[in-house]
Amino acid sequence: MGCCAVLLALGGWSCTHDYFEDQTNYQLFVPEVLDKSVSDCRVLVYDQSGALAGERYAGAPFDDDTRIASGLFAFRLPPGRYTVYCYVNTAGVEFDSPGSLASACFRQIRLEEAEEPEAHSQPSDVFWEKLAPDVTFYGLTIDTAVLERYVGRVTVRFRNFPHPVAGIARSRLCASQIATRQPLAADTVTARNTETDCMLSVDPLAPQSQDFEVEHVYFPSLEGVPMDLRFRFLGSGGEFRAEMPVELRDKATGEPLRLGPGQRLIVEVDGYTVIRTALVGWDEDIESGDTDIQ
Repeated sequence: MGCCAVLLALGGWSCTHDYFEDQTNYQLFVPEVLDKSVSDCRVLVYDQSGALAGERYAGAPFDDDTRIASGLFAFRLPPGRYTVYCYVNTAGVEFDSPGSLASACFRQIRLEEAEEPEAHSQPSDVFWEKLAPDVTFYGLTIDTAVLERYVGRVTVRFRNFPHPVAGIARSRLCASQIATRQPLAADTVTARNTETDCMLSVDPLAPQSQDFEVEHVYFPSLEGVPMDLRFRFLGSGGEFRAEMPVELRDKATGEPLRLGPGQRLIVEVDGYTVIRTALVGWDEDIESGDTDIQ
């Protein structure tokens, strides 16, 4: 401390700055922040009692802090075991009550002006990682985040669409029986605020034939609840053209189809009938039969 006081007198505040940097004893390295392949990153650290012990957030281009620009999120923590959550690409979700792990969650963003009272927007392409470091008083503990995709996607392929497609300019999806909230402590077991929660998405669409597809991303499914997708197809002026409901149940058993993190659910609808479903990896596909889907 005496040496530090001398250096302070000679060099201003730099010794204080270096002192606090030296006190860092836990760092999380996020490679995707270093290579700027994500839009933002949030790191939350909880102690064994579930209290928030540290939080860092940064958004692209990550140039406000030299350490974060290197992909490092640094903390000074009392010795102990911690639970660390890292989330990236979170612009399309909201974090709530982070002060306690028991109440912390993130959720889809509420759409206040929608005609459905509990409508939420489509989430962003969130990735995540959970770690459990043991932090000591002396020395530095460094973890590297190995991120996994949190959201899933559903592709609905319409074949022999039973309505004229000429003039369709937009699709309006209202997805009900879905998850809209993710408690952090539950990892990827999802929840919702009310039974009337839904996800609303309006997207440009100009099908060139009676065979076309639409696709959206979702939180992982609620346990034992079949997602209900209702598509309304609109003209360029918002005029109604057609409507198509699609309930996500296993064709053979009738059981709800559960969409997990990083999964892709492909649903083929011929006319009004679901003829095939397949749960595959995010980047996987299935053979679509004799008809090419555009």
